[in-house]
Amino acid sequence: HEDGVLMQVNAYDLDLNWSVRTRELAQWMAKERLISFIGSDMHGLPPKRTPKMKEGVLWLYEHTDETYADAVCFGNAEELFGVKGK
Repeated sequence: HEDGVLMQVNAYDLDLNWSVRTRELAQWMAKERLISFIGSDMHGLPPKRTPKMKEGVLWLYEHTDETYADAVCFGNAEELFGVKGK
């Protein structure tokens, strides 16, 4: 982030992804504070890929500090789009 790189990880990948390698990489990135945003990976309404946010957001709050989790889930996007505090 200090070098201008913003990263998004899908919430699904933090806790539900069947690929252990993908899940471990997403978790490592979170623990190293490399994630700027959390995404839904939604590709349309059911029956297409539906958002699975709850488990990933909970994982983030349970395994990182609250300030970082708040930034990833809300604050960084608000800052990027200039809506912070509105």
